[in-house]
Amino acid sequence: IRDSSGDDEMVISGGAVVDVTTNSLLRLKTRRTDANSTKLLQVIPSHTAIQLLKLDDGLDCLRVTRSSDTNAAASTTFTDVAYNQIDETSAGAISFTSDSGDITLNNAGHYLVLANTGLQKPNVDGRTGYTGQLTLDGVAVEGSKTTTYMRGNVEAMEGNDGVLSIGMIVQATTGQVLNVEHMKEGGDNATILATRTALAVIALPSGADFIRLEDTSGQNLNDGTWPVAFATQAAPPDAVF
Repeated sequence: IRDSSGDDEMVISGGAVVDVTTNSLLRLKTRRTDANSTKLLQVIPSHTAIQLLKLDDGLDCLRVTRSSDTNAAASTTFTDVAYNQIDETSAGAISFTSDSGDITLNNAGHYLVLANTGLQKPNVDGRTGYTGQLTLDGVAVEGSKTTTYMRGNVEAMEGNDGVLSIGMIVQATTGQVLNVEHMKEGGDNATILATRTALAVIALPSGADFIRLEDTSGQNLNDGTWPVAFATQAAPPDAVF
Protein backbone atom coordinates (compact mmCIF):
# COMPACT_ATOMS: atom_id res chain seq x y z
CA ILE A 1 0.00 0.00 0.00
CA ARG A 2 1.38 3.42 -1.00
CA ASP A 3 -1.45 5.82 -0.25
CA SER A 4 0.39 8.94 -1.40
CA SER A 5 0.24 7.48 -4.93
CA GLY A 6 -3.36 6.36 -4.62
CA ASP A 7 -2.43 2.69 -4.12
CA ASP A 8 -4.78 2.03 -1.22
CA GLU A 9 -5.58 -1.69 -1.46
CA MET A 10 -3.64 -4.94 -1.21
CA VAL A 11 -4.31 -8.63 -0.74
CA ILE A 12 -2.46 -10.92 1.64
CA SER A 13 -2.66 -14.56 0.60
CA GLY A 14 -1.16 -17.80 1.81
CA GLY A 15 -1.82 -21.46 2.42
CA ALA A 16 -0.72 -24.13 4.86
CA VAL A 17 -1.36 -27.69 5.96
CA VAL A 18 -1.75 -28.12 9.71
CA ASP A 19 -1.92 -31.18 11.96
CA VAL A 20 -4.49 -30.76 14.72
CA THR A 21 -5.93 -32.60 17.68
CA THR A 22 -9.65 -32.96 18.44
CA ASN A 23 -11.43 -29.63 19.02
CA SER A 24 -8.38 -27.54 18.13
CA LEU A 25 -9.06 -23.82 17.68
CA LEU A 26 -7.74 -22.24 14.47
CA ARG A 27 -7.29 -18.47 14.20
CA LEU A 28 -6.13 -16.33 11.29
CA LYS A 29 -3.96 -13.50 12.63
CA THR A 30 -2.40 -10.46 10.98
CA ARG A 31 0.16 -7.93 12.15
CA ARG A 32 1.68 -4.72 10.80
CA THR A 33 5.37 -4.80 9.94
CA ASP A 34 5.70 -1.11 9.02
CA ALA A 35 6.05 1.87 11.36
CA ASN A 36 3.46 4.22 9.80
CA SER A 37 1.20 4.49 12.84
CA THR A 38 -0.73 7.45 11.40
CA LYS A 39 -2.11 5.34 8.54
CA LEU A 40 -5.07 3.22 9.69
CA LEU A 41 -6.12 0.15 7.72
CA GLN A 42 -9.30 -1.88 7.61
CA VAL A 43 -10.34 -5.22 6.16
CA ILE A 44 -12.47 -4.88 3.02
CA PRO A 45 -15.62 -6.92 3.77
CA SER A 46 -16.27 -8.24 0.26
CA HIS A 47 -12.63 -9.14 -0.42
CA THR A 48 -11.86 -11.37 2.57
CA ALA A 49 -12.31 -15.12 2.93
CA ILE A 50 -10.76 -18.24 4.40
CA GLN A 51 -11.18 -21.81 3.15
CA LEU A 52 -10.59 -24.99 5.14
CA LEU A 53 -10.34 -28.48 3.64
CA LYS A 54 -10.25 -31.60 5.83
CA LEU A 55 -7.69 -33.94 4.29
CA ASP A 56 -7.72 -37.70 4.69
CA ASP A 57 -5.17 -38.62 7.38
CA GLY A 58 -4.04 -41.49 5.18
CA LEU A 59 -2.69 -39.21 2.43
CA ASP A 60 1.10 -39.02 2.06
CA CYS A 61 2.26 -35.66 3.42
CA LEU A 62 5.48 -33.72 3.87
CA ARG A 63 5.79 -30.51 5.87
CA VAL A 64 9.23 -28.88 6.17
CA THR A 65 10.52 -25.59 7.59
CA ARG A 66 13.79 -23.85 8.40
CA SER A 67 15.45 -23.76 11.83
CA SER A 68 17.29 -20.49 11.20
CA ASP A 69 17.33 -17.43 8.94
CA THR A 70 19.49 -17.55 5.82
CA ASN A 71 20.59 -15.30 2.97
CA ALA A 72 18.11 -14.95 0.12
CA ALA A 73 19.12 -15.00 -3.55
CA ALA A 74 21.37 -12.08 -4.48
CA SER A 75 20.86 -12.03 -8.26
CA THR A 76 18.38 -12.75 -11.05
CA THR A 77 19.47 -16.41 -11.07
CA PHE A 78 16.77 -18.61 -9.55
CA THR A 79 17.99 -20.31 -6.36
CA ASP A 80 16.41 -23.09 -4.30
CA VAL A 81 14.78 -22.31 -0.98
CA ALA A 82 16.45 -24.85 1.33
CA TYR A 83 14.72 -26.52 4.29
CA ASN A 84 16.36 -28.41 7.16
CA GLN A 85 13.57 -29.25 9.58
CA ILE A 86 10.90 -31.92 9.07
CA ASP A 87 7.65 -31.10 10.88
CA GLU A 88 5.65 -34.02 9.48
CA THR A 89 6.37 -36.83 7.05
CA SER A 90 4.81 -40.09 5.91
CA ALA A 91 6.60 -42.85 4.07
CA GLY A 92 5.65 -43.46 0.50
CA ALA A 93 5.02 -40.87 -2.18
CA ILE A 94 7.31 -38.03 -1.04
CA SER A 95 11.00 -37.96 -0.05
CA PHE A 96 13.09 -35.06 1.24
CA THR A 97 16.83 -34.39 1.15
CA SER A 98 17.61 -32.41 4.31
CA ASP A 99 19.53 -29.11 4.08
CA SER A 100 18.39 -28.74 0.48
CA GLY A 101 15.32 -27.81 -1.48
CA ASP A 102 14.96 -31.20 -3.21
CA ILE A 103 11.57 -32.87 -2.76
CA THR A 104 11.35 -36.17 -4.66
CA LEU A 105 7.86 -37.15 -5.83
CA ASN A 106 8.22 -40.91 -5.87
CA ASN A 107 4.89 -41.73 -7.51
CA ALA A 108 3.31 -40.39 -10.67
CA GLY A 109 0.24 -38.31 -9.95
CA HIS A 110 -1.05 -34.99 -8.68
CA TYR A 111 0.33 -33.15 -5.65
CA LEU A 112 -0.97 -30.16 -3.71
CA VAL A 113 1.93 -27.78 -3.03
CA LEU A 114 1.75 -24.86 -0.56
CA ALA A 115 4.90 -22.77 -0.09
CA ASN A 116 5.46 -19.54 1.85
CA THR A 117 8.88 -17.86 1.81
CA GLY A 118 9.20 -14.90 4.18
CA LEU A 119 11.69 -12.18 3.17
CA GLN A 120 13.08 -9.11 4.91
CA LYS A 121 15.35 -6.47 3.38
CA PRO A 122 17.76 -4.25 5.38
CA ASN A 123 16.23 -1.23 7.07
CA VAL A 124 17.72 1.25 4.59
CA ASP A 125 16.25 3.34 1.80
CA GLY A 126 15.67 1.38 -1.37
CA ARG A 127 13.23 -0.81 -3.25
CA THR A 128 13.64 -4.56 -3.51
CA GLY A 129 11.66 -7.06 -5.60
CA TYR A 130 11.75 -10.86 -5.50
CA THR A 131 10.13 -13.53 -7.68
CA GLY A 132 9.36 -17.12 -6.66
CA GLN A 133 8.38 -20.23 -8.65
CA LEU A 134 8.11 -24.01 -8.55
CA THR A 135 10.20 -26.30 -10.74
CA LEU A 136 10.03 -29.99 -11.64
CA ASP A 137 13.42 -31.44 -12.60
CA GLY A 138 14.64 -27.86 -13.05
CA VAL A 139 11.84 -26.81 -15.42
CA ALA A 140 9.56 -24.01 -14.22
CA VAL A 141 5.96 -25.07 -13.53
CA GLU A 142 3.67 -22.92 -15.66
CA GLY A 143 1.56 -20.55 -13.59
CA SER A 144 3.61 -20.94 -10.41
CA LYS A 145 5.39 -17.56 -10.43
CA THR A 146 4.69 -15.10 -7.62
CA THR A 147 6.26 -11.78 -6.59
CA THR A 148 6.78 -9.56 -3.57
CA TYR A 149 7.95 -5.95 -3.33
CA MET A 150 9.61 -4.26 -0.35
CA ARG A 151 9.72 -0.48 -0.20
CA GLY A 152 12.38 -0.04 2.47
CA ASN A 153 13.02 2.72 4.99
CA VAL A 154 11.44 5.57 3.03
CA GLU A 155 10.47 8.29 5.53
CA ALA A 156 11.28 5.79 8.32
CA MET A 157 8.16 3.73 7.54
CA GLU A 158 10.17 0.48 7.52
CA GLY A 159 8.24 -1.43 4.85
CA ASN A 160 10.93 -4.09 4.74
CA ASP A 161 8.93 -7.33 4.81
CA GLY A 162 7.43 -9.49 2.07
CA VAL A 163 6.28 -13.05 1.40
CA LEU A 164 6.47 -15.20 -1.73
CA SER A 165 3.35 -17.37 -1.47
CA ILE A 166 2.55 -20.24 -3.87
CA GLY A 167 -0.39 -22.62 -3.81
CA MET A 168 -1.17 -24.96 -6.70
CA ILE A 169 -1.61 -28.54 -7.88
CA VAL A 170 1.25 -30.01 -9.90
CA GLN A 171 1.32 -33.15 -12.01
CA ALA A 172 4.48 -35.24 -11.72
CA THR A 173 5.91 -38.37 -13.25
CA THR A 174 7.64 -41.00 -11.11
CA GLY A 175 10.78 -39.69 -9.41
CA GLN A 176 10.56 -36.04 -10.44
CA VAL A 177 12.23 -33.54 -8.10
CA LEU A 178 10.22 -30.55 -6.91
CA ASN A 179 11.93 -27.32 -5.84
CA VAL A 180 10.77 -23.95 -4.54
CA GLU A 181 12.97 -21.30 -6.16
CA HIS A 182 13.40 -17.54 -5.82
CA MET A 183 15.44 -14.76 -7.38
CA LYS A 184 16.09 -11.06 -6.73
CA GLU A 185 14.83 -8.68 -9.40
CA GLY A 186 16.75 -5.72 -7.97
CA GLY A 187 17.57 -3.76 -4.83
CA ASP A 188 19.16 -4.77 -1.55
CA ASN A 189 19.79 -8.41 -0.70
CA ALA A 190 17.11 -9.85 1.58
CA THR A 191 17.08 -12.48 4.30
CA ILE A 192 14.82 -15.55 4.32
CA LEU A 193 13.06 -15.55 7.70
CA ALA A 194 12.80 -19.03 9.19
CA THR A 195 9.64 -18.31 11.20
CA ARG A 196 7.75 -17.28 8.04
CA THR A 197 9.03 -19.96 5.66
CA ALA A 198 7.53 -23.41 5.13
CA LEU A 199 6.58 -25.96 2.48
CA ALA A 200 3.76 -28.51 2.52
CA VAL A 201 3.25 -31.20 -0.14
CA ILE A 202 0.27 -33.58 -0.19
CA ALA A 203 -0.08 -36.54 -2.57
CA LEU A 204 -3.65 -36.38 -3.86
CA PRO A 205 -5.65 -39.58 -4.39
CA SER A 206 -5.77 -40.92 -7.94
CA GLY A 207 -9.52 -40.36 -8.15
CA ALA A 208 -9.38 -36.64 -7.32
CA ASP A 209 -11.16 -34.44 -9.88
CA PHE A 210 -8.69 -31.94 -11.31
CA ILE A 211 -8.35 -29.34 -14.03
CA ARG A 212 -5.70 -26.67 -14.66
CA LEU A 213 -6.02 -23.84 -17.18
CA GLU A 214 -3.20 -21.57 -18.37
CA ASP A 215 -2.76 -18.55 -20.61
CA THR A 216 0.20 -17.65 -22.82
CA SER A 217 -1.42 -14.89 -24.89
CA GLY A 218 -0.27 -11.90 -22.82
CA GLN A 219 -3.61 -10.24 -22.15
CA ASN A 220 -3.99 -6.49 -21.76
CA LEU A 221 -4.89 -5.68 -18.15
CA ASN A 222 -5.37 -1.97 -18.83
CA ASP A 223 -8.55 -1.98 -20.93
CA GLY A 224 -11.01 -2.99 -18.20
CA THR A 225 -11.82 -6.32 -19.85
CA TRP A 226 -13.20 -9.00 -17.57
CA PRO A 227 -12.85 -11.84 -16.89
CA VAL A 228 -9.29 -13.05 -17.44
CA ALA A 229 -9.38 -15.61 -20.25
CA PHE A 230 -7.45 -18.87 -20.38
CA ALA A 231 -6.20 -20.31 -23.64
CA THR A 232 -4.53 -23.60 -22.67
CA GLN A 233 -5.94 -26.66 -20.94
CA ALA A 234 -2.86 -27.95 -19.14
CA ALA A 235 -4.53 -30.95 -17.56
CA PRO A 236 -7.48 -32.99 -18.87
CA PRO A 237 -10.74 -32.35 -17.03
CA ASP A 238 -12.91 -34.92 -15.39
CA ALA A 239 -16.59 -35.00 -16.27
CA VAL A 240 -17.27 -32.91 -13.17
CA PHE A 241 -15.82 -29.79 -14.88
